[in-house]
Amino acid sequence: MVYAKLETVVVSVRRGDIHAGERAHIVTYKSAAGSATTEWHCNAVAYNDAALGSSWLLIGTGNAFENWPVVGRFVDLAPFTSRFHTSGTAVLPDNGREEYGRIKEQALKPDVVILATGYTQRFSFFADGSYPSPEEGNVQNLWCRDDPTMTFIGHIRPAFGAIPPLAELQAMLWTMNLLADSRLRYSVEHESYAYQIAKDMGSAPGVIEVLTVAFTSKVPRAWYRLPIVWAAGSSYVTKFRLGSP
Repeated sequence: MVYAKLETVVVSVRRGDIHAGERAHIVTYKSAAGSATTEWHCNAVAYNDAALGSSWLLIGTGNAFENWPVVGRFVDLAPFTSRFHTSGTAVLPDNGREEYGRIKEQALKPDVVILATGYTQRFSFFADGSYPSPEEGNVQNLWCRDDPTMTFIGHIRPAFGAIPPLAELQAMLWTMNLLADSRLRYSVEHESYAYQIAKDMGSAPGVIEVLTVAFTSKVPRAWYRLPIVWAAGSSYVTKFRLGSP
């Protein structure tokens, strides 16, 4: 295993033959204390000018160079802070890991300390007992059937998927429900939930509609690509704009 220290000086990097028919990068380096040079063979070389200045090389793949100096701002790991001095300096315990060895001689005095403690949903601006909570929404986890004028959009968390596209569909459904008394079925899985909302609004395209659009489109290869995306793709919101109400 080859390691480069802070005092390591890279003399040259060139391509060359190391074995019969095998070429690699040949790195010639020496320590600042000595004049003897050493060669190291590797199969990849990356040069990073922005992070390390104009004369440093990062050598990658296989054996690794480490402990290169970092210039400018950066994000680093540190042991969990045990306490703070009255001066604001953090006290970091020795956890036996590499990050402690890098910062043990430094006096870390942060400008801002962020505590990732989680959060609790509270709606203190609602009059007590006058409004339901998100857990009480019995229509698609959005609003209570007894009071459809109050809804919570974007509060459900899909097991696999994303909240923003579901929130868009939820907003559309709630608005349409205010304009028309729509009765809905329940759903919790992302794909079926999104499709059910689109179906309730009449914007879920059917087979005939998709094939008609596919075979009349001027987009190249749309005749087979559109049916495949419609049948096997995720429930994108744009899919339900093919036949909007």
